[in-house]
Amino acid sequence: MKRRVLLGLLLTACSSPTHPSMVQVSHLVSGVTLPETVKVNQSFNVTFTTSTWGEECGTAGGRTEVSVGGLRADITPLDSLLPGPSDCMGDDDDRSVSLMFSGVSQPSVATVVVHSTDSIRTAYTLVTP
Repeated sequence: MKRRVLLGLLLTACSSPTHPSMVQVSHLVSGVTLPETVKVNQSFNVTFTTSTWGEECGTAGGRTEVSVGGLRADITPLDSLLPGPSDCMGDDDDRSVSLMFSGVSQPSVATVVVHSTDSIRTAYTLVTP
């Protein structure tokens, strides 16, 4: 009886909203998709799929850090992790980030970089005035 109660407590620790969490860079499981051409000062979406992995209980779909400077955007998807059983894994998560490039007076190529735990994926788009 004591073993079943302890096992139940361990399994529910993964989903406990009051349990302290850590943040980890996500694992990227798909390529980066964005339009071939975008207009200056108009937002567009960048999509990709991430997954949690490792020895902690993961919740995919945490926050995403975005930094845009000139014609380069850096995207870092993050997951919230709860310490827990090693077999408590998160699911794949489709993510979408809205970006916008400004200050372009002639057609220029912009670089979008997605940073993950195991790779860096780079995609390009043409920005037109």
